[in-house]
Amino acid sequence: MWIHESFTNYSEALFIEYFYGKEAAQEYIYGNRRGILNDKPIQGPYHVNKEGSGDMYNKGGVILNMIRTIVNDDIKWRNLLRDMNKDFRLKQVDYNDILNYMNQYTGKSFDKIFEQYLKTNSIPTLLVKQGTDGKVYGRWKAQVENFRMPVLLGLKGQMDLIELTDTFQKIDIENLNIDNLIIDTFNFYINVEIE
Repeated sequence: MWIHESFTNYSEALFIEYFYGKEAAQEYIYGNRRGILNDKPIQGPYHVNKEGSGDMYNKGGVILNMIRTIVNDDIKWRNLLRDMNKDFRLKQVDYNDILNYMNQYTGKSFDKIFEQYLKTNSIPTLLVKQGTDGKVYGRWKAQVENFRMPVLLGLKGQMDLIELTDTFQKIDIENLNIDNLIIDTFNFYINVEIE
């Protein structure tokens, strides 16, 4: 159920984007977070009559916007949505069908992201700290083992998509320190902790 409800919710944002622009659509998606409870996973167990959390609507749309941000190519993203619709229009699909399609189409791996956001009831936390060398380090804290995900961060006017794992690694951006670090929490549905 999460598949059709997440994509339907996200289509509302695409409607807004068409008429009012991308920024208005992203504000709409961001506003949907108010309705997310994170009470249980949005994917229910398969092969039984038990659906996941009602978060499948709002959280699903938020996740798709986040994946769009990670893809970082609006033409590719639009084509992915159109081709997925065309290729799956007369088929029943499941978690693996959507995940594998997105992975193959984009050349990126969304395995850990899907697992964290769809199969658990929590969102990952980005831990950042300034090392004794003056450099900024970051890592993810998540329920999913070996979680990894890129995130937009950097300085004002210079944001980079940096892939972080569950081990602290240096964020290699010149002149970056903990005080001028900007993290995109508008398009990324994450928690942030500064150590």
